[in-house]
Amino acid sequence: MPAFAYRFEAAGRSIVVGTSGWGEDALVALADGADLLVHDAFWSESMTRAIEEGADADQLHAEAAWLTALEDVGAIATRAKVGTLMLTRLRPPPLYDFMFGRIVGEDFDGPLIVAEDGEELTLRLPRAAAAR
Repeated sequence: MPAFAYRFEAAGRSIVVGTSGWGEDALVALADGADLLVHDAFWSESMTRAIEEGADADQLHAEAAWLTALEDVGAIATRAKVGTLMLTRLRPPPLYDFMFGRIVGEDFDGPLIVAEDGEELTLRLPRAAAAR
């Protein structure tokens, strides 16, 4: 499935918003050295639990086929040498944020943010950069 990724740069800072379906190597190249990578993910282990709790199994299996596996997101961020990784649109919805941090942390040792729906992100620039 084709997908889009966007890189935003201003005042020496950069944010990359990646989506599933994007070729991993192309995303790594686009995100190279970014301050922040925002990416969605699918966690296969939580799929079983979600189905047990009544989630639509067909829908979850379809999403799993095209979403980036949670287990792969940390390696993508590490290969791209990003400063911070933000997980968003997690499927199925997270059971516990620390579980996601533990899994992604196996491959990525930088700061990790697990975004909530409707959450607003503000990237603070250093004073010198903000004054330009």
